[in-house]
Amino acid sequence: MVAAAEDSGIWTLQCSIFPENTASLALHRAEGFRIVGVRERVAQMTYGPQAGKWRDTLFLERRSATVGAT
Repeated sequence: MVAAAEDSGIWTLQCSIFPENTASLALHRAEGFRIVGVRERVAQMTYGPQAGKWRDTLFLERRSATVGAT
């Protein structure tokens, strides 16, 4: 996804991840994403013990080092 975005001239990618999803957080951080904030009460789980509850998510961003660098 990162390579495809850069090939298309997109310089910023953003995502939101539930804080307890450590595997997804690790994957995104390994690809250059950084946590830029918390989005409060923005998402609901559709299954499990948190189903139907409003949840906070971590807001991550990745800026390209090559696209728009000139």
